[in-house]
This record gives sequence, structure tokens and C-alpha cells, in this order.
Amino acid sequence: MLDVTVIVPLKKLSKTEEKYLNRAIGSLSDNKELNLIFVGPKKVLEKAETIAKKQAPSIPCELMENDETDIFKQINKAAFACSSKFFSVLELDDAYTSNWLQSAEAFINNNYGNSVYLLIEEIVNKEGISQYFANEMAWNPAYVGDSLGVLTEEAINAYPNFIFSGALINTEDFITVHGLKPSMKVAAWYEFALRLIENKKQIFTIPKIGYLHTVGREDSYDENIRKEISEEEGRWLVETAVEESHFIDDRNLKFGKSEE
Repeated sequence: MLDVTVIVPLKKLSKTEEKYLNRAIGSLSDNKELNLIFVGPKKVLEKAETIAKKQAPSIPCELMENDETDIFKQINKAAFACSSKFFSVLELDDAYTSNWLQSAEAFINNNYGNSVYLLIEEIVNKEGISQYFANEMAWNPAYVGDSLGVLTEEAINAYPNFIFSGALINTEDFITVHGLKPSMKVAAWYEFALRLIENKKQIFTIPKIGYLHTVGREDSYDENIRKEISEEEGRWLVETAVEESHFIDDRNLKFGKSEE
């Protein structure tokens, strides 16, 4: 079985978010070989631990206290401390599908050596109603040519909305390229993907639906990040990400300020 740690970044837990988290952790319950890390403020971690004991009692659970609630800093903190071969980020309002890990293992065994294994994701609204699918573009010859399943630089630039939540990420490779750059905000995963490719790492998409990603929830990580920036800054971040992918470290560039 794959050696995987699931990382769950947390900021707070309202009653509604507790319900989502119960579903999220419940989606892990059939995979006893997993490890689980919650990262967030102490009070939130106590609630999360209670949920984990109820929904997935056989999965080892680590609590990583961190008052820094920037999701990308949280992911870096947990991933850099992770001892598993792979890690996967589970957002509290998302869930894995049944048999996702078994399907992933079969494809990884036949396509070994990639740095990231994306999953096909079913995008659902806050009521759980299916809206569309994501990451399937990696199997469209119009985007990737003959490199079916492989996320090329051309494909990322043509369609920069690939979703990395739920993906299986090689921990050593993540650390080698210095993880995510928090200053990239909405473009953080996009820049990370480009930087992986810049450093001769490969991203492969498993052609199986393995993850449910919730959109449109008012207080979600995605929505909060978007609220913090203007449309103009969002466009600037995407444009800047291309140049920043050539640099291994986060240079902390600021919108509206010239590069020194």
C-alpha cells in the first residue's frame, strides 16, 4: 500500500465546517494505512482530533499547532515535517471518493517516478450537486499532444486551472523545490507546477475520479483568498508566476511595487 500522509489545513471550525470536516475525514476511514496531520490553531485542533477519533479511529492522527492560518504556509509546515513518501492535501469541505487510494496505487505502480499525481476531480457546489470535472484536460490531446496524462508546461499555460487538492505529491520532490510560495496567493499552485517542470519534475494525472472539490462556499479557503485581492492583482499574480517559477525560493514580490 502507498505510504501517504493526508494534510488537513485548518483556520477555524464553525458548526457548518464541522459537518464538512466529518464528511472529509469519514472519506478516509477505509484506508487504515494512511497517516493524518491536522495543522492549525490549538482550539481548532482539539475539535478536529475529536472528529478524527469518531470518523477514522484506526488512522494515526498528528496535531501540528500553528497560529499562522495562511493555507500555503500551513501546507509547507506539515509537508516539510512529513515522513511519508507522499502527502495529499485535503481541504475541510472536500472528500475523497471510495477506492481512491487503491486506484491511485495501481496507476502509480505503472507510472512510477512522477513528482505529482493529480486526480480527476468532481466539482460540487455547497449543496453537494455536481457542477463539472477538473484535471481531465491532461488527457485531451488538444492540450497535451501525445503526452497523454502528463501535465506539460504548454497545457498548464493554456489551462491554468488544474486543481492540486487531493493530489498525491512526492514529499522529497516537494521539499527539493522548496514547497509552495505563499506570496503567489491564488497562483501558488500554478507557480508550483511550473517550477516543478522547470526543475525537470513531472506531473501525471490519474484518469480516475478520486476527489470531490467543493466550490462556492462563502467562507472557504478559495473564496477568502480571492476576497483579499483585486481582479487586477489576481491577473498580475498569474502573469508573475511564470517568471517566478525560474526562482527556487519565494521572493515575496508585492503587487504595485517594482522588483528590487
